[in-house]
Amino acid sequence: MIGFDQLQPFDPRLDAVVWSWAVNEPSAAGSCAFAGADGRFRAGDCGAPRPFACVSVTGVWSVAGPAGSWLDGAARCSATGASFAVPKSGYQNELLKTAAGGAEVWLDYRAVGGAWTPDVG
Repeated sequence: MIGFDQLQPFDPRLDAVVWSWAVNEPSAAGSCAFAGADGRFRAGDCGAPRPFACVSVTGVWSVAGPAGSWLDGAARCSATGASFAVPKSGYQNELLKTAAGGAEVWLDYRAVGGAWTPDVG
């Protein structure tokens, strides 16, 4: 009989494929999102200094610096020929995590009118 690995709801293996918010996030810590060293998204104070997640038109992820507030993201990425961005798939998130090399990076993801919205930088 062919099976699908007996994956059930609440299987701990499901956590390994999540590429979005960390546990208990988004929190009240801020209205701008950053990727932690583990690749999970966290809410943070928009004024805290971090480098920025950028993606080129060919899909190459990079990190632009120097570190700055979330509002600096679009300009810093544009200066490198890329766009301030947020990963839209687990694969893109892994590419960003590799580019970040363990650093926290701002994502172009922010709470606007109470809803988390990508591509607003």
